[in-house]
Amino acid sequence: MVQPVSANFDFLGTRDAQLVRLGALPERYFKDDPNIALIELRQFGEVLAQLTAATAGTAVSRSTEK
Repeated sequence: MVQPVSANFDFLGTRDAQLVRLGALPERYFKDDPNIALIELRQFGEVLAQLTAATAGTAVSRSTEK
């Protein structure tokens, strides 16, 4: 699978390739399908929050995971 390229999110590749993919997809979809772009942005935010919590050593409870 070809990884989406994004000038806005490529710098995150040093931390996690998934962040680059989840950041680039909404850029690709926002004109053609804004609903999909919003779904992808939500996924990006969730992964970013999980990685931030893991880095800070904050536990994520099962009830908050989806």
